Amino acid sequence: MDDLLLAQKIICNKFCNINSDIYHENSFVYLFTNEKIKLYQEFMKNRKNSLSIISSGDQVLNLCLECSNIDCFDISRFPKYLLELKKALISSLNYDDYIEFFFNSIHYNNEKYDDFYYESRINLDKEYRNFWDGLFNYFDWTEICNSTLFSSQTISLNQILEYNTYLSYDNYNLLKSNLKNVNFNYCISSIQELFNILNKSYDFINLSSIIYYVNNYKDILSTLKLNDDGIALTYLYKITTELINNYNNCSFCQFENNPEGVMILKK
Repeated sequence: MDDLLLAQKIICNKFCNINSDIYHENSFVYLFTNEKIKLYQEFMKNRKNSLSIISSGDQVLNLCLECSNIDCFDISRFPKYLLELKKALISSLNYDDYIEFFFNSIHYNNEKYDDFYYESRINLDKEYRNFWDGLFNYFDWTEICNSTLFSSQTISLNQILEYNTYLSYDNYNLLKSNLKNVNFNYCISSIQELFNILNKSYDFINLSSIIYYVNNYKDILSTLKLNDDGIALTYLYKITTELINNYNNCSFCQFENNPEGVMILKK
């Protein structure tokens, strides 16, 4: 089914995209990350060619501060549309307006949301502009966000600002400039099939928290194509002795005063 038509059906509750599998080709999109990306930003530095999960798009946007060539993947068809919308908004809006678009906690002003969107849509390529036009022409932004097209996960503005390097004022404006020079390529695929499709090697691979949702993660790591000095990063919500013992070919970095951290595989 066409992506726009399916999204419209989901918003109208005429198609259910929630099933026993959390992640699948029609699964919901996270508006923002729940990962403390700022605490692993250092691993992205000085990378030329990178591969990243899309998810909320935040992993990719933070990577744009460091990298000029990014392949973006996700099992769901919808996250790329949110990432492209965020890119368009960042290219058009000032910092405060971008924050207000997603975090207007005082009142819902759908006319203002429409103004923000129509100011930004010029920065969307035709495929993505048609998708978002087809939603904004029929639904309010609050209807879209509150549908099962998006996750119901609640994260505060303070957390989002704390987690994301690109959401400081200076870095937001740096990202606005950098986006003009970053090459993006999208691949909609499960992680199991991804490296059969992408015949490339990378300086940096961000696998987010996929480890918690697949059964053969060791096999997946063995298929990764890394350049010399390249690394693959896995986000962990808790670093345990069992994980360390099971992945003894990887190194672990636990965040200060925090059970979370990352697992790093080097070539």
